[in-house]
Amino acid sequence: NMKTVNRNSTVLALVALLAALCWGAPAAAADLATQIRQLTGAETRIVWLRNKQWETDKPNVDGGVGFSIMAFDTGGKGERELVPEGDIYNPLISPSGSRVIYSAKTDGKLRMHCVDWNGENSRFLGDGFAQWAWRDPATGIEWVYASNAGGNDGAFVDRFHLDKPEVKERLYTGRLNNRFSLSADGTRAVSEFPWPNAGMLYTRTGQVDRKDYRTGCNTYISPDNSYFVTIMDGGHSQVTLYKPDGSSRDVGLIPPGLKPLRRGGNGCMWNPKWASDARHMAVAGPFVNIGPNHADIWLGQFADDFNSIAKWVQVTDNEYMDVYAYVWVDP
Repeated sequence: NMKTVNRNSTVLALVALLAALCWGAPAAAADLATQIRQLTGAETRIVWLRNKQWETDKPNVDGGVGFSIMAFDTGGKGERELVPEGDIYNPLISPSGSRVIYSAKTDGKLRMHCVDWNGENSRFLGDGFAQWAWRDPATGIEWVYASNAGGNDGAFVDRFHLDKPEVKERLYTGRLNNRFSLSADGTRAVSEFPWPNAGMLYTRTGQVDRKDYRTGCNTYISPDNSYFVTIMDGGHSQVTLYKPDGSSRDVGLIPPGLKPLRRGGNGCMWNPKWASDARHMAVAGPFVNIGPNHADIWLGQFADDFNSIAKWVQVTDNEYMDVYAYVWVDP
C-alpha cells in the first residue's frame, strides 16, 4: 500500500510538473496580451522579422537571408511563426488587420506576397518591394505602395489594389529609400529622397518638399492626419518629431531599464515605426552597434503632447534578433 501511495504521489507530482511546463508559456503570452491591450486599449496585432542564428549569419538589420516572419496578437493566438525562414523584408499588416504583406527575394528577384492572419491563403502579389499598405477612406479599398527596388536605386513608386494587383497606378518617379509611409488621407507620404535626405511627398502633385528636416534615416509620417513626421538621429537613440507648424522636438527611444539588460548594449535602437494608431510606435533594440546584434521588440505609447514616449511594453525577450516590427491596433 505504501508503494502504491508513493507511486501515486510521484505520478501526481509529474502531472503537476508537466502542467506547469505546458501552462507556463500560455500564461506568459496571456500576461503580455493583457499588458498590450491595457496600453493600446484595443485588439492589437504585431508582426516582425526574426533571425535565430544572428551570431553566425551576421544579418542586415533591414531583413534578408535567414529571417522568418513572427506574429503576435492579443486575441489568443500568442506568438507564432507566420512565414518560415527565407530572404524576407518589411512585413506589414493590411489596414483591415486581416492580412500580412511582405517582400521576399527568390532567384535574385524581389517579389511581394500576402498571407492571411491565420497563416492561410498565401499568394503572390507581383514583382517589387512592398513599402506601405493604406486604405482609401472614401472607398474602403486597400492599396499597397511598392517600389521597383528596396533602396536608393528605386526609380518609381506604384500603388496597386490589394485584392486586384493588376489594378496599378504610378505615384512617384525618382529616387527614394526603403522606408515609406502615408498619412490617413493619403495626401502626404514621407521617405528619404534619397537617403539621408528626408522629405515629404505631396501625392496629388508629385512634389517633394524637404522642408527644414534633418538628414537621417527611418523617416515615417504619423498614420492619422496630424502630418507629424519622425526622423531617426545618427545615434539611434531618439527621433526628431516635426509638426506642421514648423516646431520640432527630440523624442527618446530608450525604454526605462533597457541598458541594464544582461546582454548589455549602448542603447541603440532601430526602425522606429508608427503603429496604425498614431499614439504608438514600435522599435527594436538594443544593439551594441547597429547590426548585426541581438534585439527585442518594444512597443511605446506617446505622451499626450507627443514630446516623449511615456509608456513601454516589451513584446519579445529572447536571444534572437527581432527587428522591423509593424503594429496594427483595431480602430
